[in-house]
Amino acid sequence: MIRIAPAILTVLIATTLATPLKAQTGPRLLYPPVPGQFDPEGSRYELTGDVLVIPSSRAKGSTDSFPLTVGEMRGRGMIMAPDRRVPAVYLGTQATMINGRLGASVGPSFTTAVDHSGAIGATMFLSEDWAVGGTFGVGHAGTKGYQDGKGVYFMADLMAGHQLSEHSMLIFGISYNGNRAIFPDIPLPGFLYTYTVSKDLNIAVGVPQSTVTWKPVDAVTLRLSYSIPVTIDVDVDVEIYEGWTLYGKFENRFAGFHESGQSRNQRIMVRQRRLEGGIRYKWDSVEVSIGGGFAFDQEVSRGFDIRGRRDRQSYADRPYIRAGVSIDF
Repeated sequence: MIRIAPAILTVLIATTLATPLKAQTGPRLLYPPVPGQFDPEGSRYELTGDVLVIPSSRAKGSTDSFPLTVGEMRGRGMIMAPDRRVPAVYLGTQATMINGRLGASVGPSFTTAVDHSGAIGATMFLSEDWAVGGTFGVGHAGTKGYQDGKGVYFMADLMAGHQLSEHSMLIFGISYNGNRAIFPDIPLPGFLYTYTVSKDLNIAVGVPQSTVTWKPVDAVTLRLSYSIPVTIDVDVDVEIYEGWTLYGKFENRFAGFHESGQSRNQRIMVRQRRLEGGIRYKWDSVEVSIGGGFAFDQEVSRGFDIRGRRDRQSYADRPYIRAGVSIDF
């Protein structure tokens, strides 16, 4: 019999297929695994926060400029089973806040939009080469705070994984996320086939997401991910000295928020693409980062999801600065 690494498989089952577009809340907030996941005496919890500021944003066609701020917070952790062989329960939370005088003559207008969610996941079955995990979560996304009950949404996953060999596994299941940027109203099936070519190259191919992670040399890590329908993200890390890492990344962000006073199916969709570079420093259990970049293809629109957007308002391409901190314990 093939003996799996229980924690690796369980985390992948519970989270990998949860959402096809980045920056969505849902069971995926439990992934990637917390530091020390595979060490029973290691860290069990991680808190991460960052703030991005565009000092002078404006709608295209307007001369009225304003500061735009995007804040994000993520927390995740695990509770070990009594035998300490595998985490029994996963916990996670995420919050995203967008603040600025968004909206012009064409698109929807709002000052603050907040998306906050929490989820819990559990290992339901574990054998030599099979594992089954499930997650459930609830969140609220809207432009008027928690008093708008129409902004409440639910999330759930049911995933199974099978270790095919020492280097490969197959994961499949079904995922529902009521605040997904695409198809938020239906559960989506998915699968993922992963193959570890070597300690420096890992390939994961599936639907809705595929990822390649490669370390051409010890100091450099490259990550390329593709999510259906047309989202591509690229990350490059270069360790320049012990604890110090230069990074660069391209990412595609979509977020949905219920528009106050409208039907439950009426959401404000926010799109932003970013090209960013910066530096990280990690000391013990604390990591800080500072960087800057360029935000482009920015748009605010109305719609049920990204397939039928209307009242689109584009925003000028602008530079930004970003700072973040992460703590694990």
